[in-house]
Amino acid sequence: MVDLSLFHNRSFAIANAASFVLATSVFAGLLNDVLFLTGGWRYSVLGAGLAISPGPVTAAISAVVGGRLIRRWGFQKIIFLGTAMLAISNAYLILRVGPTPSYFTQWLPASILAGWGVGFGFATLGTLAATSLPPTRFAVGSAVLSTARQLGGVVGIATLVAILGTPSPERIFQVFDRSWTFLGAAALGAGLISLLLGSKEGIDSSIRDHTLVAPTGQS
Repeated sequence: MVDLSLFHNRSFAIANAASFVLATSVFAGLLNDVLFLTGGWRYSVLGAGLAISPGPVTAAISAVVGGRLIRRWGFQKIIFLGTAMLAISNAYLILRVGPTPSYFTQWLPASILAGWGVGFGFATLGTLAATSLPPTRFAVGSAVLSTARQLGGVVGIATLVAILGTPSPERIFQVFDRSWTFLGAAALGAGLISLLLGSKEGIDSSIRDHTLVAPTGQS
C-alpha cells in the first residue's frame, strides 16, 4: 500500500521522520493541556477548551508566515525554529505553572509560543514533503505524510497516558512536569532530525517556482 521507493528521496524521508516525532508532541500536548486545566486548575471542560484556543489560532497564522519565509530562510531554519519554540513553551510551563491558576501570566504566553512553533513546524514539513516529490506523486506523498503524523499521534498519546497514570492530588503538578518534559523533548527531537537537511536542500529555484509559486500542475 505504501511505495517504499518514496523514501529513497532524502528530503521526503526526513520530512516524514520529523513529522512523526513532532506529532508525538503536538497531539499528546492537546490532550495534556485539557487534562491539566481540568484536573490541575479545575477548569470546566468548556473553560479548558476556550483556554487552549489561542494556540491553534496562532498556529494557523504562523503557518502562513512560515510559508512566506521559506524562500528567504529555507526549510531547515523554519522547522528547527518551530520545534524549538514548542520545546521552550513546555519548559516555560515547567518553570512557571503552579497550584494557583494564573492564565495570563502562566498559561497564555506558553500557548501562543507553542502555536507559533506548531505552525512553523507542521506546515513547513508538509511543504518540504510536497516539494521533494514530482507532481505525479503529490497525492501518495501527502497520504504517507498524513499516516506518519497519525502514527506519531498514537505513540505520543499512549506515552502520555503511561506517564500521567492516575496521580494523587498532592502529586499532580509533579506528574505534569514529567509530561511537559516528554513533550518538549519530542519537539526538540523533531528539530534535531530537521538538521539532517542541508541548508538549501529541497528549495532550488526549479522546485520553488514549480511548487510554491505555481502549483497548477504545469512544469
